[in-house]
Amino acid sequence: MPVAQSPDMSPTELNTSTPAWKSLEGTVLEGGYELREILEAEENSASLRVRVLGDYSQNAFAKFFVAAGDVERDQIAIWETLRSLGDDKLNAPAGAGVVMVGDIAAEYVVLPVPDETLAGVLEERALTEDEAAQLMTSLVNSLEALHASGFVHGRLAPAEVVSTGAAIQVSTVWARRINTLPALNFAPGRYLAPESVEQNTTTAADVWCLGATLLEALKRTSYTINMEIAALQLSPGFERVIGRCLSADPHERCVLAEIPELYRRAPQPAQPAPISPGVSGEKSEVAGEPKPVAMAAVAAAGDVRVPAPPIESPALPAAEAGTEPHTAGTYDGPILVQPSRAAAESAATRGIPKSWLFGGIAVVLLLFAFLIFGSGRHAVKQPAVTRGSTAPAAASTPQTDWPTRTLAPDKTGKNERAAINKSVRPAPVQTRADGSVHGSVWRVVLYTYAREGDAQKKAQSLNDRHVHLGAEVFSPNGGSPYLVVAGGKMTHDEAVRMRTNALRMGMPHDSYIQNYNQ
Repeated sequence: MPVAQSPDMSPTELNTSTPAWKSLEGTVLEGGYELREILEAEENSASLRVRVLGDYSQNAFAKFFVAAGDVERDQIAIWETLRSLGDDKLNAPAGAGVVMVGDIAAEYVVLPVPDETLAGVLEERALTEDEAAQLMTSLVNSLEALHASGFVHGRLAPAEVVSTGAAIQVSTVWARRINTLPALNFAPGRYLAPESVEQNTTTAADVWCLGATLLEALKRTSYTINMEIAALQLSPGFERVIGRCLSADPHERCVLAEIPELYRRAPQPAQPAPISPGVSGEKSEVAGEPKPVAMAAVAAAGDVRVPAPPIESPALPAAEAGTEPHTAGTYDGPILVQPSRAAAESAATRGIPKSWLFGGIAVVLLLFAFLIFGSGRHAVKQPAVTRGSTAPAAASTPQTDWPTRTLAPDKTGKNERAAINKSVRPAPVQTRADGSVHGSVWRVVLYTYAREGDAQKKAQSLNDRHVHLGAEVFSPNGGSPYLVVAGGKMTHDEAVRMRTNALRMGMPHDSYIQNYNQ
């Protein structure tokens, strides 16, 4: 598209005047994108909030860059290519084009607003090792998708890593062709590979920026040249990956496909040998078996119980001639089949004849049976009552030798009943007819901000997309931090259900519930 220019300006020269970015407010771009207020503005670029006509639930923004005279619109072609890919690993453009701002041509790209950025998370805390491992996998996949399409990112840093729902993506605003300077006058990024001059244009430079981004995510510190990686106390996996990514020589740098294997093959720190469950933790040289321990050492150790070695069960003596076999119906108790192994061995060691031992056991059993059956004629066997079972009706229950007592549901035994109920069923959910609750107030926390204005914007953004979320700003102490919470004041059970629903709506997985005084 030809662009109007002053007579003394060459076709490829930038217009040095500052565009009137505010004049764009209210403009409707091709595709039904209405420009709202300015989010940020600089001399050669600006960002404006976008309202998607026909679908106000979508949140988007447009990024504008002052374009050269009438040069080929290569950056727009790059954005359109990325939009057509439809790859969910990329925060792909929704639209792109060129617009006149007065007499200045500006190329623009429209992108969806992400839920949050890695830079925003790092303002509050560093990532855990597990979170950083997931981040690493996502970034490797995103960069591979860009490189396979013939592009590099060029400005990878925490501010360019975004999350939408459960997906971690990279922005595509700054994408440029491999080994080619960007078509627009992009400002240099946060990280510049050692071999790059002003702009990163190679796949190796993207890998270097990936290492710097991972390091910042784990340590909340920017990488600087000559920083000693080994002194940062990283895990072996990340020390190996980040060290290779940040190699000053691009030829010694790893490639994206090597990163997962580098992380897995990293030597792990030596683990202490497991302690044997026996008396001594020493291991013998044969198959890791515990060494035998001298019994004198065991005795000196005090009351230490050593498992006895296995004992072969002694053979039972053959039945003597003339012995009458046991006949059914004479005794309903347990039939003695074999004396216990411990009793048999004890008898053998003391020299007691086994026939005497068996006779003594039989006499004891007969006496025991007589006591049971003799006294059991007048005893009433009571059924076992388990917790939560219903007591038998009074008409069918035999009279017992002890008095029974009924616990009144609203008077006597209230504490006992409450203790039982608490263990066998959950507490009922309280109703909130008047919009308030009694006792502790539970809330579902989605985001945390240092500034109230940022929290209000986030809550409004969430409510625009999710009308049933009920997002609002809450400050526990009347000042910073400002929490974006969902659902208002709730009981514990209501908060648990609300968090589950919020996760289904795509809210952050680290959303949590917390009780407050208000």
